[in-house]
Amino acid sequence: MDLNDFWQGNRKFILGVGCAVVVVLIGKGVVGSVWDAQAAARGVERHASGLRREEAPRAAEVSAVTGENTALGARLEELYARLAYVTKEDYVLPKNEPNPDLLYNAIRGRAREQLVDFAARRNIRVNDSLGLPDYTPSGREAIQRYLRGLSIVEQVVSAAIVAEVRAVDGIEIVERKGRARQKGEAFVDPLEVRFEIAGTTAAIAELVEDLVRGEEQFLCVEDFLIETDSKKALGLTVLKLAVSALTIDPEVQVTGAKR
Repeated sequence: MDLNDFWQGNRKFILGVGCAVVVVLIGKGVVGSVWDAQAAARGVERHASGLRREEAPRAAEVSAVTGENTALGARLEELYARLAYVTKEDYVLPKNEPNPDLLYNAIRGRAREQLVDFAARRNIRVNDSLGLPDYTPSGREAIQRYLRGLSIVEQVVSAAIVAEVRAVDGIEIVERKGRARQKGEAFVDPLEVRFEIAGTTAAIAELVEDLVRGEEQFLCVEDFLIETDSKKALGLTVLKLAVSALTIDPEVQVTGAKR
């Protein structure tokens, strides 16, 4: 068989093999131009070498950072104690309370007995709403905020009873304006509560002195106005009072509790 006969009989096979070789050569050239395997390997080695040269922090450095973190935590606790209003434990929802609305109503009823009824037996009229809305607030955070306000109301009304005023009216726990707090956000909530308190001049003076004395947990007197109750012609002095309490992370701010 001569070469011409071989070509005629195996032409398709020879062309197929030739095309395959050409494709392989072209593919190898393209891959080599796009990605240099040896260069990549050298880059990995350089990176690994750099990592090996990185020094691990020494024990003294770790100890210094840990000590600084502890000092900052202690300073933060100090600031909390100096600035934050601590809600009385009776007015804090337990963390895993399954029925916060039912507990809210129970606390409200107990507060009315302890404040409104107690004051009435001493001939002192206290607005029986205690600044709370007629409805049960919706949601755990709203309930807790009103209970914190009720804690402030108890503090002021108790002081008013001791001072022997005649009436505590116009109680308002001011609602927060703006959007609700998002989960995980830092929480600083200045909670304002307003009162209108009537009594003798001596009783009002004693109450004001007690509130500004600074012995209670942090309460700020935002505004007050003293005027004569001329409309009722009772010769009483009326104190229009607004107090504010700064609350930080209210879910864990309870009397005697560790943060």
